[in-house]
Amino acid sequence: GGKAGGDGGGGVQPPLPQQPPLPPQPHQQQQLPRGSSGGGRGGGGDGRPDDKARGPRLYVGGIDAAVHTDTSLRVFFRRFGDVIDVYFPKDRATGRAKPFCFVTFAAAASAERAAASGDLEVAGKTVAAINVAPERGEHYPDTREPGG
Repeated sequence: GGKAGGDGGGGVQPPLPQQPPLPPQPHQQQQLPRGSSGGGRGGGGDGRPDDKARGPRLYVGGIDAAVHTDTSLRVFFRRFGDVIDVYFPKDRATGRAKPFCFVTFAAAASAERAAASGDLEVAGKTVAAINVAPERGEHYPDTREPGG
């Protein structure tokens, strides 16, 4: 008589189904409440609803380096939302800061609010412009020379 069944060590157990890998989540996945889009359509954009074209970065033009420091800009723009970063581009030829900067918010809505506020007096001194900055490369191409 042969062994009937038993445990049969090393038998044909089907492999456990692998968990399918989760699709990569985009970082800025904040669901804004649908009802909050009342009257926010100023600025004459090109009507594309996707937020990908405009990041949460704000272009601030005509700044005064003596007044508009990293700290004073963060303090000023904090009223519109969380400020993640303040970036002062430098002129590669002179090494001096250019007369504008970029303020990055945690949410694009904060940048939109700051641009729409029309308040150009930043830290007690008027700046030339406050606009939502296009994504890198759209209007401000990388300054590296090609083939360098």
